[in-house]
Amino acid sequence: MTQDTNSVYADEPGAALSIGACGGGELVRSFDVAENFTLRSVSLGFSADHTRRDDLLITLTSPASTVVQVIGPPAGSGSDYANLDVSLDDANFNSQHTYKGDDDAGEPYFDRQTRPVEPLEAFRGEESAGNWTLTVCDLNPDENEGSYNRAQLSLQPQNQAITAADWNYTQTGLEDQDYISHTLEAYAYDLAGNISDAAALD
Repeated sequence: MTQDTNSVYADEPGAALSIGACGGGELVRSFDVAENFTLRSVSLGFSADHTRRDDLLITLTSPASTVVQVIGPPAGSGSDYANLDVSLDDANFNSQHTYKGDDDAGEPYFDRQTRPVEPLEAFRGEESAGNWTLTVCDLNPDENEGSYNRAQLSLQPQNQAITAADWNYTQTGLEDQDYISHTLEAYAYDLAGNISDAAALD
């Protein structure tokens, strides 16, 4: 039996929340995850209205206290593009600053695919259960105001294939073969296509 579907947790406040300054005014949001499994991968959807999105600094912290910066300013002075509505995944091709234009924070949500600043792979192998924390702040709040709309945390478990079990095999067509020895060979395959050495079954 395998478990390969994502567990998705949404944070949708009833109204947009003001984003405060980095260094004391951070907006902190939580995802309380009850399911417990070993993580294979993590992705994050994020949406905010902001007149200069390159001023936003966002981190995601796991229950094991691993911190990953998912959104941050580019090297240099940055751009004047507005709003963020992104799906952050290590597998996405484009970096978050590749797109030259304003994001539309309306539906459909999280429709721009981009990579996080730091790899979300840092969470791989950790346990999922507990409090995940999303911390959002503005590097220059005096010039440009912003508001948080929503986020979505997606957790994918490692494959949970059965690693040990009792097996039975019945061979037909061996009638009238008393005192004749037969040997079967069993092989194990994993999801990557690797094959084990043969195990003889007498």
